[in-house]
Amino acid sequence: MFTSLRGGLDQLYWRSRTPTGWTAAERVDQGKGVESLATVVAVPGVTWVFWQGRRHGQWAVYGRQRVRGRWRPEQRLSTTSQAAWHPKAMADVRGRVWLAWEHPERERSAIVARVCESGRWSAEQIISPPGFSRRIALAATPQGGMWLGYDALAHGNYDVWLARLGKPAGAPIHTDTLLQATRDASTDDSPSLACGPDGTLWVAWNSLRGLVHEPFRADQHAGGVFVRALRHGRWLTPPAPAPGLPAGQVNPWGIDKSAHDAVEPAWHWKQTQNYPTICLDRQQRLWVLWRTDPTGGHNFDLWGRVYGPAGWSQELHLTEFSPGRDEWPALVPLPNDRLRVAWEGQVLPPKGDEAKYQGGFVDAYNTRANANVVLTTVLDPEMLRWTPAPLQPAPPEAFDPAAVVDQPLPGPIPGTARTADGRYGLYFGDPHSHSVLSDAKYGWPDQLVALARGPLGLDFSVVSDHAEMGRLQPSESAELQEVAGIFTTPGRYVNLLGFEWTAAPDYGHRIVLYPGQNAPTFSSALPEANTVDNLYERIKPWGGLVSAHHAGQATWGRWNPNAPYDATAEPNFEITSWHGRAEFYGNPHEGRRQVPGHQYQDALRLGHRVGAMGASDTHHLSPGDGGLTVVLADSLTPGSLVAALRQRRNYATSGARIVLEFTLNGHPMGSVLPLPDSARLVVRVEGTAPIDRVELVRNLDNRFALVRVEQEPGMNKGTFLLYDPARPQSGQQLRTEDLRRIRFAVSESTKGQGPLLYYVRVTQTDGQQAWSSPIWLDVPTLPSQK
Repeated sequence: MFTSLRGGLDQLYWRSRTPTGWTAAERVDQGKGVESLATVVAVPGVTWVFWQGRRHGQWAVYGRQRVRGRWRPEQRLSTTSQAAWHPKAMADVRGRVWLAWEHPERERSAIVARVCESGRWSAEQIISPPGFSRRIALAATPQGGMWLGYDALAHGNYDVWLARLGKPAGAPIHTDTLLQATRDASTDDSPSLACGPDGTLWVAWNSLRGLVHEPFRADQHAGGVFVRALRHGRWLTPPAPAPGLPAGQVNPWGIDKSAHDAVEPAWHWKQTQNYPTICLDRQQRLWVLWRTDPTGGHNFDLWGRVYGPAGWSQELHLTEFSPGRDEWPALVPLPNDRLRVAWEGQVLPPKGDEAKYQGGFVDAYNTRANANVVLTTVLDPEMLRWTPAPLQPAPPEAFDPAAVVDQPLPGPIPGTARTADGRYGLYFGDPHSHSVLSDAKYGWPDQLVALARGPLGLDFSVVSDHAEMGRLQPSESAELQEVAGIFTTPGRYVNLLGFEWTAAPDYGHRIVLYPGQNAPTFSSALPEANTVDNLYERIKPWGGLVSAHHAGQATWGRWNPNAPYDATAEPNFEITSWHGRAEFYGNPHEGRRQVPGHQYQDALRLGHRVGAMGASDTHHLSPGDGGLTVVLADSLTPGSLVAALRQRRNYATSGARIVLEFTLNGHPMGSVLPLPDSARLVVRVEGTAPIDRVELVRNLDNRFALVRVEQEPGMNKGTFLLYDPARPQSGQQLRTEDLRRIRFAVSESTKGQGPLLYYVRVTQTDGQQAWSSPIWLDVPTLPSQK
């Protein structure tokens, strides 16, 4: 079974392998073109196919039987009016078919199960405790029951849980065992299960444990693969296959895959290895497959290991280097002790061109929206070499709040910051992050949003997955729409809908944001959205906004200053992200591979009326890492946030929750005003660390006005100096009881001076920065900076 994008629709197709080869593809679903995540279960005389589909705006789980080569009518198996998706199914030793899915609702998600026995389906039953439970795995027990695994959000992180299900004849499903399989303060998620004939349950999962001491958040969220076994009520674990790894860890980590030009430590990252799939072969050897980014780029290959009575095998690199992505394998044991593997990959580059896609060119390949394909191979145990590794008792686990990586970001209590006159709320958010639905190294959409909304204390977020990298499918776009609705509670938290559009090198990367939750995704691979002009026209009917991303990158990502520009569709410019800061060429922390002429001040110099935005562009489950956008809005609702962004009533920070207010004659940042006779500029800053300097930039002259701290080391109070470049030996002293806070005003005559723009730059002693959107005074075009 596979999902195929045909005519802009996601449809499900079936092919089977016979002694003479593969049969022709047959369409299975009878839906509306948003059908995906099919799973197949075979019992004597019947083959079931289950999947998720969105029809008439609602997700449901569907099933269809194939009997003696013929398809029976489709059935809707989630019967309530509530949403149902992400189905998993498996048959037990009695021939019963167990089906489980997730039931998402407002800020919650439950696991629901049914079982088909003698052709009849049981009633739906909720299996998981109240909370947020997702990512189901199943394993049949030798006694006829079923293990169900999932991860659940608690204490601000995810842990793995297990439920053993049974169903006496004529009785409802019951849970005879419910246990928490992991209790680490890091994230443990996405389990995979396998149960042996002796009843031993094997569990593999992602974990961030062991990475809490990494200095950078990207590395703290790189992930690793862990395995343990539950036998007779005791947890056992194999010793690590390599020195220095904790018990149960399968893959090595800490491999530095940074680019050679990543000079600053913050732009280094470790190789990611995660999302395991396990299977027991006919000899009861445990195959563990996972995906890894071998170059540290956006490509993934399948690696693995095998554990058996002889111990651990060597690490297996199962797919050769591909500039695309090999991921999400499915495993089936064969009678000859071999293992068949099928996985999702991408069309490979032409023969002989593979080498040029190493390193950064991997990204160039991925942004071509190459089609995904299904690949298959057979693994032979004869290739294995063994290292003895007998099972041993698993070390005990206990949740330690002090070890939680994602502590709240310093700053005001969420939802409490307001402008001095009380007119606007200041709402902190990350408008640009990625999940594994496109090319992220780690993290599902709900995890990104739950992390931002919970521990990090943000007010809004956007999961802006790539439209082109692997080509975001209609069903994946629909899932992002559903997540936006689930996590949006006006006044409490908003998850805006958006995506990333890439058309390098002519147009670079753009982030698209929508005020609604049902807007479409547009790919540059399609003629209707293959230029930035076309993109503007496509998003306008939906109220969408565009902003340029990592503008100064020298290779595939840079913003093109010669490209068309529409001020109504593109009111903002991403000035900072995990890639670095792009205010002007040569600014501190500017990031890798920067070239002149492509930064924020260059856009302003061209006359573009663009405000300042910050975002993480995280691919590592670390929202806010490198950038945040703060919106001055009437209320915390999708419409109010996007309306404020349209007016450039927003500012950027490098990741800290800094409060910044900037007005000119009482008008907020982002305003375009007639030229007055005089201008009174008021600046208010509430930092998260002592303020080193506050600079007022006038017509891109960084020397116009400067507030610089004069303090004694270690003191909370001190004196700022408001420096006047016209009188360099004078200055106004501003005494403060808290060096994290300052408010000051600057006035000047503007009569007859011509067009002007002003914006504010804040720099703290810890290196964190904030940039206001400008205020323009009758500005058609700015002269070139000398």
